[in-house]
Amino acid sequence: AQRALQLESVAFHWINTLQSLLLQVKPRCGPVPTFFSAVHDEGVDAALDFTLPDFEFVLKRFGFELILGPITQLQVKNGLVFHGDREIDVLFTDFVYSDYLRHHGQLDGLAPFIEAHERGHVLFASPPFTMFYDSKAMLALLQDPAFASAYTPQERERIAQLVPRTLHVDAASAPMLLAAKNDWVLKPAFDCGGNGVMIGINVTQQAWAEGVAAAVEQPRSTVAQASLLDQLAFYDPVLRHDRLICMGPIFAGGRYAGSLFRDHAHEPKAAPVINAQRGSRFGPIMIQRPVA
Repeated sequence: AQRALQLESVAFHWINTLQSLLLQVKPRCGPVPTFFSAVHDEGVDAALDFTLPDFEFVLKRFGFELILGPITQLQVKNGLVFHGDREIDVLFTDFVYSDYLRHHGQLDGLAPFIEAHERGHVLFASPPFTMFYDSKAMLALLQDPAFASAYTPQERERIAQLVPRTLHVDAASAPMLLAAKNDWVLKPAFDCGGNGVMIGINVTQQAWAEGVAAAVEQPRSTVAQASLLDQLAFYDPVLRHDRLICMGPIFAGGRYAGSLFRDHAHEPKAAPVINAQRGSRFGPIMIQRPVA
C-alpha cells in the first residue's frame, strides 16, 4: 500500500487540498500541524479503521502529526482545540454523523469546534453540514424530475450516466419495488460499509416486503438503488480465485486525483453488489505508461 501511495496521485492531490484549506483557515499553525482523526465515542477503537495504515503513512510523509481518539476527548480552551496539552490544527471526523447521533442524541457537542473553525483556530475538515452529502437521498434528488430544470441538458446526461438510478422508498415507489425485487437494492440513507443493505435477489419476497414496509414507515431513511451489472471479472493469480472489480475516480479540490478499485470474490449466483459486508478489498489503481 505504501508503494502504491508513493506512485499514485490520490495522496498528492488530497494532501495538497488539505494544506491549502489549512492555510486559508489557520495560516499561523506550527511547522508540524497536528491532525486529529476522531471517532464518535469512547469504546470505539480508531486503530481498527481499515484505511488507517495508508492514511497514517500519507499524513506523516507530508509533515503532519496524527493523533487518533474519540471526539469526546477534545476540549476547547480560549477558543483553541486541545487533546490533552496538544493543540489541534486539523479536526477530521472518521465517522458518519448518524453514528454520532445514535450515541449522543444531538449535535450540540460539536458546536464549540464549529465556532473554533469559524474563528480560524482549527480546520474542521468534515463539519456537520457535510451530512447533506453523506445522505444517499441526495442521489435521489439529483434524479427527481421536479428538479430537472435546475440542470443543463449536458448535466442531466452526466447524472444519468454516472449516478445509479436511486429512489426514495415511500408509498409511491413501494408497489414498483415489491414487483421488481430482483432489480433493486435497499440501502440506509445515512450509513456506509454495507451496513443495513438488503439485496433483493438474495432475500425472500416476504423479507423484501418487510424491508420496504419498514422503510416507508420512516420517510427519507432508506433509498432503493438499481442493482448494477457494471463490474469486471478477472482471475487473481495470487489468491487463485475469480474476482469481481468495480472502479471509481477520486476528486480532491475539484481535480482528478486518481482512481480506486473495490473487489471481492466472484460468486456466480450472488447479486453483483460489492460492499464491505461481503468482504471486499480496496486499493489504488496503478497505470503504467508504455516505455518509448
